[in-house]
Amino acid sequence: MTTYIPMDRDDPNYLREESREEAEGFEKCRCSNCAPEDTEMILKNIGIMSNDNFDAFLDRPSDYVDPNPVQPTKKEATRGGKKTNTSGPNPVLDQFVVTLVNKFNTFFKDQYGKATSHTSLSHQKLKIVLLVVLSYLTTDVLWNTMRKAKLCLLKD
Repeated sequence: MTTYIPMDRDDPNYLREESREEAEGFEKCRCSNCAPEDTEMILKNIGIMSNDNFDAFLDRPSDYVDPNPVQPTKKEATRGGKKTNTSGPNPVLDQFVVTLVNKFNTFFKDQYGKATSHTSLSHQKLKIVLLVVLSYLTTDVLWNTMRKAKLCLLKD
């Protein structure tokens, strides 16, 4: 008995196990290790496999050869985050950005006064101010802008 599963066809333990299985009447193994040619053929012709020919296809893969095998095409790898705006300028979006900046400046001035600069705020306070402005804009400016652009947000 071995402490590993012999998988190398040249391994004496593999050959011994194969002989033992044959002597005891085991069915011949058809795993990818024992029948690499069949496995290769199955993978090449899997496109013509169906529910109707599944068992026969696995039993005799050489009987099923795809006359027009699909050759996979290599896709060009792209990095994420480098999408470009190909739709051109968007006046509605541009107006939204201007309104957003103006509303932020007004809100900031009302809250902290003229002399205070947003650079003097801590990161945490600045985040809170931005969230408040954005939530205000969501209910006010964004919906008005969307209506002007005749965009339907509920459209599928």
